[in-house]
Amino acid sequence: MDRILSFLSKAGSGPCLLLAMLAATSSSLVTAQELPEVQKLVERGELKQALAKVNQHLTARPNSIDARFLKGVILAESNDPAQAIAIFAQLTQDAPQLLEAYNNLGALYARQQDYDKARVTLEAALKLDPALSAVTGNLRHTYGSLAKQAYDKALGHESGPAPQASKNLVLLNKLRAPTGAPGKALETGIGKPVAVAALPAMSTTASLAVPQPFSPVAVTAETPSTPAASESKSGTTPPSPHADVRRAVDNWSQAWMRKDMKAYLAAYAPDFSVPRGQSRKDWERERTQRILGKRDRIQIEIEKPEVLVQDGVAKVKFLQHYQAGSFKNSTVKLLTLASYGGKWRIKSEK
Repeated sequence: MDRILSFLSKAGSGPCLLLAMLAATSSSLVTAQELPEVQKLVERGELKQALAKVNQHLTARPNSIDARFLKGVILAESNDPAQAIAIFAQLTQDAPQLLEAYNNLGALYARQQDYDKARVTLEAALKLDPALSAVTGNLRHTYGSLAKQAYDKALGHESGPAPQASKNLVLLNKLRAPTGAPGKALETGIGKPVAVAALPAMSTTASLAVPQPFSPVAVTAETPSTPAASESKSGTTPPSPHADVRRAVDNWSQAWMRKDMKAYLAAYAPDFSVPRGQSRKDWERERTQRILGKRDRIQIEIEKPEVLVQDGVAKVKFLQHYQAGSFKNSTVKLLTLASYGGKWRIKSEK
């Protein structure tokens, strides 16, 4: 800061310029902190407060891709599909690398029973990344609805929406990756071709692609055990731990649904990476209040889990569907687990 002041002084700049720079910096810091708060409000179903905060953010940064995406999610969950469709449609033009925008636009078209537009939009997204399970699921339901329409037309019947169609359509409320620079053009079939950035693929195979090798973090309480250490003297390799990892994840989600806080919190490792710099005690208190504070039944579905076990550490990626009362939320989640005394526990959660 002293160097900046010295530079402005030597350049002969007046105090007005300095005040303007400080104001801009302060505004930038404030708006940067708003979106995580908006995300939390959306996850809690507090949509009115979330909309007010995201509008405040957009007043300062009207071109913010992340804020516009969140506003579209909020409007969609607030039963305002027309405005949500307008936002996501514009995002596919302004930031065509956002597959989540394509997914949500296609899902909203399908909710409006505009299945032709839904199909074209979701197929465009599928060309970019065939592995995004939300897109493939929504496209499957769209194909089913189009087939039902054709069948009803052939029989001369009036076609209605497919049973459970809206319930099965998945809206994503988080961006899985930051925006990138435009690359090749994608023909969407709706409007002009748009530029698309090359994105890393998300594999749907049994293995999860990991950018670089990883190793378990050293712990002070309990030391994670590695599968190699349990090999018998005869050199026989023990059974694959994938089933045990998947079972641990299932037990974690079931404890969450039962609101069994003892079992739920026990699913986390002693050295669990607590988010937002909280203490473990404060985090456990917050989770307990949030889960037990919900009167409605909690339902969690884990879709297409992908498990990778390497060097005693497991990574599990899946699409998590959450519902409590009228609030529904779907998000891509990545859990990192390690084995403690033969039990797989969560080391980090993203």
